[in-house]
Amino acid sequence: MFRLEFEHNIAAVVTKTDLVNKACKEVKESAMLGKVLEYVLALGNHLNSGTNRGRAYGFKLDGLLKLLETKGTDGSTTLLHYLVATITKKSPGIMGTAATGL
Repeated sequence: MFRLEFEHNIAAVVTKTDLVNKACKEVKESAMLGKVLEYVLALGNHLNSGTNRGRAYGFKLDGLLKLLETKGTDGSTTLLHYLVATITKKSPGIMGTAATGL
């Protein structure tokens, strides 16, 4: 059975690997994603100003989840809402290209 299915299994793995490689390349080369992440870093630095943490030069990707988890005083607005509003106001081109799928 293994020998009979080997070629098919290899082809499936190659297809999936190619897809992951293409996705990684698109993320790496995306100028718009870089701009959005700059805003995320600036927001984090602003929130941490005046603390012992100082200025950060980067963040862990799992920290992006905190944008959804951190809510405002109204209980429904999150940091992600604020970030989107800020980007829309200061760099509307980023949101325009993201909405049209680049």
